[in-house]
Amino acid sequence: MIPFKNQILEVDKEKQRDRCMNAPGGYNEIFYHALDKNGRATGAEACLRGGPVAEEYLDNGTRVAPPGYDSDKGMHKSHLIARRFGGSNEARENMVALYSRANLSGMKKFENAVAQGSERRPFRLLPSSAGV
Repeated sequence: MIPFKNQILEVDKEKQRDRCMNAPGGYNEIFYHALDKNGRATGAEACLRGGPVAEEYLDNGTRVAPPGYDSDKGMHKSHLIARRFGGSNEARENMVALYSRANLSGMKKFENAVAQGSERRPFRLLPSSAGV
């Protein structure tokens, strides 16, 4: 069993950073913030390492449609923590509506940079839902 895998938790930020930097390889620790009153994702924190995540740690479920998602407006069902790093397809806490251009350019560049790294790093992603 993977401790804390894809759970919604309140965490001690300093302990989380220390655990991230000193953890053995194998998987990425992921913590999701609770949904807001409108059912939208409010954030995620993770200890990510470069390279592929073992298939056993990947969520192969169907992507949930986040609030505000509209495929007719060119939106994607986007992950806060990418699936390739172990982010969940099924957890609404990990999914946000994002225009395809932002998802395929800015987010993709960020993910590629993380994937090429060799050391573990703590990340915090906080989406803005202004206007949605």
